[in-house]
Amino acid sequence: MKSLPVLAAVSIFAASVCSQGLLSCQVSPNPATPGQGLTFAIQATIPGYLQSGCGINEIRMGSPTGPIVWQPFICPFLLILVGPGSSSYASHPGTSAGGAAFAPGPYYAIINWNSGGVAQPSGAFPFRVDDPTAPPLPVLSSAGGLAGGQTTTLTLTSPADPGGFYIAAASMTTNTGWFLPGGGHVALDLGDPIFSLSYPTPLPNVFGGFSGSLNASGTTSAISISVPAGVVAIGTPGAIQAAIIDATGNIKLANALTFSIQ
Repeated sequence: MKSLPVLAAVSIFAASVCSQGLLSCQVSPNPATPGQGLTFAIQATIPGYLQSGCGINEIRMGSPTGPIVWQPFICPFLLILVGPGSSSYASHPGTSAGGAAFAPGPYYAIINWNSGGVAQPSGAFPFRVDDPTAPPLPVLSSAGGLAGGQTTTLTLTSPADPGGFYIAAASMTTNTGWFLPGGGHVALDLGDPIFSLSYPTPLPNVFGGFSGSLNASGTTSAISISVPAGVVAIGTPGAIQAAIIDATGNIKLANALTFSIQ
């Protein structure tokens, strides 16, 4: 028998997508290197179409409201359909409109879409560009996507922080996020119902290993998400991000990962 907290989580998941469509996207590679091409796999909870034939409307640096580093000049006259269960793809060269490679840092792809002729809530989807010659930043990676009735394991790696303490959290959307006192931008949305279920007290049987210590190599694969079966609309967005508290007390953010839940 499911616990009351899990049933409450199921209700929130189900209610979240009943009144309007939600866009989801998985960005790869994430992290990328400067000038590396990017692929955006896009779904939605209801059938619709993207507003731009380029797929992406703009890319901003630092936060969803940060400076625009790319906007399309001319896009093909294409109707890119989106919906649940099957991804539509958009590609990007990882460069500004002038051809310069994206500098290292966090970025957000802004994607606008319609359904039934009505504009739906836009999506902001994070990814990070890392300098391969610089000391490595914390990296969060996933063994697979998120799907109802399945458990997905994630790995957090930070070679500079063996034994370091980490904490993780999740949300459905990454449209606003917030800034840490030191200036880093957390991608997860504070007002999101899933965020409050994952942090500061992660919901048992759903969010596993959301805090703990890295091993002597600076790695953990203890983080997991178990999506309740049969209650999450296909194409619903999901996101997870982790942070490490280093030996001096500084917060070091890992890249945020976004998913289209199946």
